[in-house]
Amino acid sequence: MNASLTVSSADVGSRIAVLTVAGELDFSTEHVLRLEAATRQQRGRHLLVLDLTRLTFCDSTGMGLFIDVRRATRERGGWLRLVGVQPRIHEMFRTFALDRLLELYDSTDAALGDVAADVR
Repeated sequence: MNASLTVSSADVGSRIAVLTVAGELDFSTEHVLRLEAATRQQRGRHLLVLDLTRLTFCDSTGMGLFIDVRRATRERGGWLRLVGVQPRIHEMFRTFALDRLLELYDSTDAALGDVAADVR
């Protein structure tokens, strides 16, 4: 069985994009999320929220991708926020100490809560 990953995105104002990730994030699928994140950033969306509620699997390749996307957004004065991390994946974040590096939220509303209205 081939792993699959889908990413849908929605722009929220002029600088924010919410990317909804579903499926399995690994070596064979990471390019899907990497491309969508890069496309959003090229279009000026440097504040990224990744909704991972429907992400069922993530390996070390995915963990590296999150770090890469975080770095790219920060270099442009933005940020990366992750929403709805499943317990099994959250445990991997703790193992790699990424729960201290990445911003984790329970909901998209919470992730966007402190963003000034004029940014949206």
